[in-house]
Amino acid sequence: MDVGEWIHENLKKQRMKLNCHLTTSLIDMYSKCGNLEKALDVFHSVERRDVFVWSSMIAGLSMHGCGRAVIDLFYRMNEAKVKPNAVTFTNVLCACSHSGLVEEGRMFFNQMEPVYGVVPGVKHYACMVNILGRTALLKEAVEFIEKMPITPSASVWGALIVVCKIHKNVELAEQACSQLLELEPKNDGALLLLSNIYTKTGKWDNVS
Repeated sequence: MDVGEWIHENLKKQRMKLNCHLTTSLIDMYSKCGNLEKALDVFHSVERRDVFVWSSMIAGLSMHGCGRAVIDLFYRMNEAKVKPNAVTFTNVLCACSHSGLVEEGRMFFNQMEPVYGVVPGVKHYACMVNILGRTALLKEAVEFIEKMPITPSASVWGALIVVCKIHKNVELAEQACSQLLELEPKNDGALLLLSNIYTKTGKWDNVS
């Protein structure tokens, strides 16, 4: 962050006006370096905010676990008449996942296409599996995957394995791992996750 701050100070000294690209980059840098306050300062310091600036600030709040603040900012974005895009929704759904906001996550996902004209992609489906699974709604997560209008990707099955690990559901983790390995036979991460689940449940033969 020292280098990032030095660049930011030089921009100020040169009285360089922040365009949307610079604003987005600064918000992203401060958020990822752990200084959410400075990211918010940058966000509030500019008058012009495009969808990428708003999405970057939403992502910053999301990675710091500020789910309610993300939802508030999303509605403020709507009030500013800035149309959200696919990246915006990925960040909003991630925030709902991190903060356990199941109903809110469902609502945003269901509104994507009919209200905002954004067709859900694989990342959005994976986020929803995460949202449902983290709150122990594993059966609903599986039904959600089965009803997907697109073929579930490795990231979707990977999300299911992760939540199976949280809730120590071995049987479902095995099924998800099998599906994932069909798509990506060399995915060592899937085997590692399954091995960790076996370890947590004391199935040492399976670990071997």
